[in-house]
Amino acid sequence: MCRQIWKVSGLLTLSFTIGTIIPEARAYVPPSSYVIRTLAKKHLGPKSVRFKNTLISFDGQKASGIALKEIALIDYATRTVRSKVMDEAGRELYFFERRVDPTHAPLGQFILVEPSADRIMAALKSAGIPVRPEAELRAMSSEEDRRKSEVSQMGRWNGTVAWVFGQPKNQQLWIEKDTFHPVKILFQKEGSLAEVQYEKYRYVREYPFPRTITVFPKGVGNEGAIRIESNDITIDPESGEFKNFTASGFTDAGNSLDSNTRQTITTFYQYFR
Repeated sequence: MCRQIWKVSGLLTLSFTIGTIIPEARAYVPPSSYVIRTLAKKHLGPKSVRFKNTLISFDGQKASGIALKEIALIDYATRTVRSKVMDEAGRELYFFERRVDPTHAPLGQFILVEPSADRIMAALKSAGIPVRPEAELRAMSSEEDRRKSEVSQMGRWNGTVAWVFGQPKNQQLWIEKDTFHPVKILFQKEGSLAEVQYEKYRYVREYPFPRTITVFPKGVGNEGAIRIESNDITIDPESGEFKNFTASGFTDAGNSLDSNTRQTITTFYQYFR
């Protein structure tokens, strides 16, 4: 396992981990359906969850100077997420709403909040990550056939051991062995192998969420990275932040932003929210 660090302007550090694969002879990985089912159960219970985040944009190895605030509300009853981005003065720049389902929500967010194992499996398979639903495994004639059908291995990640589903340099999902938390996911988008990394999980009323998420739209080490820093998570909030919600898109204040800031906001919603 290799951890690389970018020093940014002497103040801010953008770091990322490059995992390593454990030799096959030492590796046992449970069925992907079991791992995903255990992951999904962690998201059961809340009726809604509100997230308050800071978004920090990077231009190559340097901080771009763009720092934004985001509030998001996931409503499990309606299966929707509402979100808005603001500047440091609190001006609303962008409103956003979408369905939280395998065909609409980006994988970076979806695997962190979805309580249905079947929906997570469907989303992963649609993205080309080789997972096997239980129905497929039951239809196979032997345990050996079921084991061979899984494209999985074990890897080392940030000082821990992870189960890895997918081939190297391709679409993959890494799940930490001891906690069943996602630690990274790789998926194809816009002609590149994008990567999202998750670190420093915490629990709020038994609901897990990483303190830091880093989105690499063009892969680790390339330009356009966005760090999402979790400031607050509230379960079943009495939220009034979206009473004045309008149609998705930039507000008048958002339309006056420079092109780099607008691109940061657009990329955040395309690849994560």
